[in-house]
Amino acid sequence: MEEDARGILHPAAGLTRFRLDRHAPSARVARFVDRYWLASWNLTGREPHTQRVLAHPVVNLVFTGGTATVHGPTTEVTERRLEGEGWALGVMFRPAGFRPFLGRPLNTIVDASLPASEVFGALGAGGVLGASGAPGAGGVLGVGGIPAVGGVLGADGGPDLNGSGALDGSGALGGAVPPDPLALMAGVDRALAALLPADRHPAEDVRDVVERVAADPSVVNVSGLARREGMGVRLLQRRFADHVGLGPKTVIRRYRLYEAAERARKGAVPDWGSLAAELGFSDQSHLTREFTAVLGAPPARYAARATPGG
Repeated sequence: MEEDARGILHPAAGLTRFRLDRHAPSARVARFVDRYWLASWNLTGREPHTQRVLAHPVVNLVFTGGTATVHGPTTEVTERRLEGEGWALGVMFRPAGFRPFLGRPLNTIVDASLPASEVFGALGAGGVLGASGAPGAGGVLGVGGIPAVGGVLGADGGPDLNGSGALDGSGALGGAVPPDPLALMAGVDRALAALLPADRHPAEDVRDVVERVAADPSVVNVSGLARREGMGVRLLQRRFADHVGLGPKTVIRRYRLYEAAERARKGAVPDWGSLAAELGFSDQSHLTREFTAVLGAPPARYAARATPGG
């Protein structure tokens, strides 16, 4: 998959502490899942590392330490402390992509985490996730979270695990990983495929709106987005609350701040005032305030830290 460091704050520094590999889901599951990812680290004998993340407005299902946890959309930067040796394997859903699996509005799990078994058990997944929240029963996934032997990687539409994309700094040290991470991803893919709605789900319409926002920097306010989508502002807000969890204003700002941070990281910002106007901020001070509030540093300081030697 193509490199995408959006959301990882100061990736140049972070990726000297851990390795991040990503794999595409199967075509069927790609309706709702953006990617599978595997983070691994080995900081034995080194200082622990705290990685700050401004997550995409999506849900992640994360397997680590024998458990599986659903992490809802977040409203602010989160931190993960890495120490010793370890790994985490995740499913990053597309925007609104978790709504069919959750079975209730996404705004009920904003800034929240819950055992995956609570979600998938409620859907009658037939033991896709064991009682502990770890993948396990029902023959889909075997003991210890590793898929059972017998065609998990068969020809019935497994994920694209041959063309991985790695975000990896030159000094990154991969740590211990599951005995067969690709098989685990494939098993999860098969389990999710069994739960897909047969018909197009309303969440897919909202997904398309969010992905248009992500791809088009000219989308800078809620009223303009509502006009583009041919609906009223209140209806747009209700659909986002239900299917995304976060409001359209928050989602738009999130992606525009990603754009600002990416340009800073790549040294491609000649004029912060011009960028502020381009991304829909009233002026440079407005951009600076929001950038600092969310990312923890003013744009110029973030840019200095993001560049080599910064």
